[in-house]
Amino acid sequence: MSNSDPQLLQSFIGHRGAITSIDINTKSIVSSSEDSSIQVWHLDSSSRPFRYIGHKGPVYDVCFNPLGDTILSGSNDECIKEWKISVEGKSTTWRAHNGSVRSVGYSTDGRLIISSSEDKSIKLWTSSDHRFQLSFTGHTNCVKSAKFSSDTRMVLSTSDDKTLKVWDVPAQTCVQQFTSDFVLNSGRFHPDGTCIAAGTADGKIKLWDLRSQRIVQVYTSHNDEVLSVDFHPGGDFLSSGSKDSSVKIWDLRQGHCLYTLLGHQQGVSSVKYNGNGDCFATGSFDSQVMLWKGNTLNKTLATGKKTVMKNKDDKSSGQKVSEELSGTLSKLVAQLDIVTKAMVMLDQRMSCFEDHISRITERIIGTE
Repeated sequence: MSNSDPQLLQSFIGHRGAITSIDINTKSIVSSSEDSSIQVWHLDSSSRPFRYIGHKGPVYDVCFNPLGDTILSGSNDECIKEWKISVEGKSTTWRAHNGSVRSVGYSTDGRLIISSSEDKSIKLWTSSDHRFQLSFTGHTNCVKSAKFSSDTRMVLSTSDDKTLKVWDVPAQTCVQQFTSDFVLNSGRFHPDGTCIAAGTADGKIKLWDLRSQRIVQVYTSHNDEVLSVDFHPGGDFLSSGSKDSSVKIWDLRQGHCLYTLLGHQQGVSSVKYNGNGDCFATGSFDSQVMLWKGNTLNKTLATGKKTVMKNKDDKSSGQKVSEELSGTLSKLVAQLDIVTKAMVMLDQRMSCFEDHISRITERIIGTE
């Protein structure tokens, strides 16, 4: 494997349940989990992550404020929390929906908050005081994802009702709708706002052109449900995470898969690039968060470099991974499994110790 190829830089282990969502900025990765917790992992430090507990159920989505000083989270408990990034992790909470909150996000300028829910609605709030602003209704089932366009004028939503809708924020109305034969998971606007992408329950990734209102590309190489997609900031690449445990990177100009990344042992629930695209993070049902080097994407943009690694089962590539590479990947996965089990056991012991200290402290305070 060339030094310019995507490579695993670091694994983060600590959650006791499946990872549901991640976000990444220049300093940290934040992850949410079915274990009801949120963790902030420091990229430039070996210190322990910040662990925030407060939700009363699985946390389905999490994201950084563009300014990097707060975190949003949405949970099965129907609430949204905004956390101050610190050791203490102080938070404010408001009940946002009449069903599980499945998606949360900030506008590019950080002034607005968006949320979607199993109650079939999408809501907008002010980030300064968490006041309700408006609601979009029209979906007939759970709204799995709702995200702003880069200029905040549009909202893209995907739903279990097998539709993808584009909403005009100033006009407060749905302006475009696309249908699918299968449930649509996370959707994203292209950085230039001209097209949108979404993963489907039948393992496809679909791209629509908003100007022609037509499908312009369908990728079919995943072997199971596509749970997450994200555009590279440069706009020429797309990453996807699937229940088949793989991450794929797609060349949007050539219309084929550039890389298939193996490392997670269960479905990949979330993929996210950092702001400049030189690295990206993935989260999985295996409770691990992984940080990957993405330098190849910038080099490919500059040099037009050809594909150097492909999935042996990737129909769009028509080539096979060498036996040597396959064996290396198998060994890596086995080693990661051993490390994962050891770290989980260590974290459980540390958590038990912390709980014991907390109970002793409470008794001391109670006797004073």
